[in-house]
Amino acid sequence: MSNSIPQVKLANVDSAHTTFATILTNPRLTTGLPNCKVTEFTISFTIKDGKTFGPYPTHGNMLTDEQKIVLKNIRNEHVRILVERINIRCDEQDFQPKNIVLDF
Repeated sequence: MSNSIPQVKLANVDSAHTTFATILTNPRLTTGLPNCKVTEFTISFTIKDGKTFGPYPTHGNMLTDEQKIVLKNIRNEHVRILVERINIRCDEQDFQPKNIVLDF
């Protein structure tokens, strides 16, 4: 493994092309590398009026049922999704990639 930090994607697509439906269909964070896995992250949802749901600390790489319910309930709003405090484990080594920010 090189010294570069793997890129993380939500719903396994480039963030510029992600939709609510795509996230709900594939609610996981991925690295695209065979020996790397997201082990934890924190996610929050902020709607246009400033109300924030979260942050929700999450173990593993999957959105929880609670997070998916929030996402379903706010999908018709202008929303910012912030995924931060991401931890990736690659070959027994931990990395902290950049945050993911999605604006809908």
